[in-house]
Amino acid sequence: MDKGIKLTLAGLALGALTACSTATTRPQVQDLNAGNARITSDTYTVQRGDTLYGISWQSGQDFRDVARMNGLNPPYTLQPGQTLRLDPNTQLPARAAGASGTSVSSGGGVVATPMGGGSDGSIAGGSELPDWLAPDESAMAQQQQRTRQAQSLTTGSGGVSSAATGAAAAAGLGPVYQEGSEEALAETARNAANDSVEQVSSGAAQASSSASQTASQAAASAAAAQAEARKAAKEKAEQAVAAAAAEREKAAASVKNEAAKVEKGTNVAGETVKAAPAKKTYVPVKNVDWQWPTQGEIIGKFGESESVTGGIDIAGQKGQPVKAAGPGIVVYAGSGVRGYGNLIILKHNDRYLSAYAHNDTLRVSENDVIDAGQVIATLGATDAERAQLHFEIREDGQPKDPLKFLPKR
Repeated sequence: MDKGIKLTLAGLALGALTACSTATTRPQVQDLNAGNARITSDTYTVQRGDTLYGISWQSGQDFRDVARMNGLNPPYTLQPGQTLRLDPNTQLPARAAGASGTSVSSGGGVVATPMGGGSDGSIAGGSELPDWLAPDESAMAQQQQRTRQAQSLTTGSGGVSSAATGAAAAAGLGPVYQEGSEEALAETARNAANDSVEQVSSGAAQASSSASQTASQAAASAAAAQAEARKAAKEKAEQAVAAAAAEREKAAASVKNEAAKVEKGTNVAGETVKAAPAKKTYVPVKNVDWQWPTQGEIIGKFGESESVTGGIDIAGQKGQPVKAAGPGIVVYAGSGVRGYGNLIILKHNDRYLSAYAHNDTLRVSENDVIDAGQVIATLGATDAERAQLHFEIREDGQPKDPLKFLPKR
């Protein structure tokens, strides 16, 4: 009985070990790169370390389109916290407007306002006197009394002689009123009002003249500033032309020197003379004859995880060659796209792009024309847990399953 129990327990233990061995034959790879999550919203808030190319790539758009939508110009500098529009039909939130109204400096123009707050037309005409110019009745009575007393002391008649009045009128001096009379006081008030109107009009004319001079000075300053700007732009353009000419002369001199070395017989015996490589011209292919970019086991398939952009992951050894999956031109070579490490993007034609991420070293530069199967990088683990190649194919900017394009193997 004890022997049977022991045999049963031994069988169960053996089965458990076998199950564990089978479950661990395939390594479990988990991509923890949250940085290469796809951007699906209509707007995006820039984070520290982002680049315009990276944001555009992760949202499936051309970086030039995103730049145009947001009014960005080279070198496309971004600031953390900046909001970018990723859909041309989306409007960004309006910035908070400043306080309404216009601030006027204390040194502004002078505004002429009639005294008393009213129009000066009636004063100038002399037809009516405003309340603030009307004489005081009690003061008038006192003045009349003092005048009568003075007249009684000097003339004894209490008034101005009719002869004097007639003489003044004949001389063209205007009407003569008895001193202290209501007519005299009213005439005095009218004269004072006319003087006030003349002073106000003179001040307004002076203010208008000052404003005109200020406007003329501002126009002259603006014209001078525009002339300086045109002069600076012209000088900058001339400097750029001169710099370009100097670069051309330098390149021509370098080619001439190399030719002179060959003509002088400086080639080393036993070494093969290498001809200068001819400059390639990018010609988009009509149909891409896709080929595998590297050898290795596929450890991540398209659409397996929503946290990573569409593509496949191919395991390999650090340093093994990464080749172009088709002919094209390098449109990006660098490490500025978050979550992709050292990245190369090839343009094959106006419809297809291919991407090669997590490289160890890059063997090509932007604008290099590449042949299919040419080594463009070495496999690595930049921004990845292990040595692998993340490979993508984009059709019209949208990720596609590379296994539907690559040949069966």
